Amino acid sequence: MKTFDRSKAALYVSGKLISMTVGATLAELTSLEELICSLMKENLISNEVIDTLTDIFGTHILPPPLALMSTHTHPPFSTTGLRKSGVNNAESRGALVVLSMAATARPDIIRQHFNLIVTVGLGPRARV
Repeated sequence: MKTFDRSKAALYVSGKLISMTVGATLAELTSLEELICSLMKENLISNEVIDTLTDIFGTHILPPPLALMSTHTHPPFSTTGLRKSGVNNAESRGALVVLSMAATARPDIIRQHFNLIVTVGLGPRARV
């Protein structure tokens, strides 16, 4: 019998949510925001997922993998979650987008992580 690893599950869910933001149209992002807001109101997105998204946003940025630099569109995550080597700009932005969507239902998310959001969002990464 397999044991349930909450941190791996949170990483998997976070990766899938972020993947949905990459290359999404405005209509798709609006629909995703409604879905995430509803899930947050029903407590169906765990605090572990929110913490993982925050960690992804705050992680050191690496150059995009070669697959993302090709002419084909590839999501930044594999089916197993994040690459172990780090987080690229698209993943970091996607994490912030999902966090802002979740904050629509729970504004305390932004209050809890305000310093990180300001430091990372307005720091050297903002110039990239």
